[in-house]
Amino acid sequence: MATNEAHHEHLHVTTYLMNEEVEQTHAHKLKAEVMLEQAGFSPPSEYRLIREKPRHEYSMGDEVEIHQGDRFEVLHRGPTPTS
Repeated sequence: MATNEAHHEHLHVTTYLMNEEVEQTHAHKLKAEVMLEQAGFSPPSEYRLIREKPRHEYSMGDEVEIHQGDRFEVLHRGPTPTS
């Protein structure tokens, strides 16, 4: 009987950073909304996802290509507290 081992050998893990926190995925692309949810930014509609290089801000429904070592900044959309 054949096994599915060969299929699992090809699952590549990509490591990237969101606000300096390490995240990992097997996907080559994820929607911005999914990336925010998986990193614990909930609800995602209250945050902005920005690729650092080249600098680009994504909308919630945008497909984001993810490469090893990519760095993303997450900013809250609401008012920021003042001191």
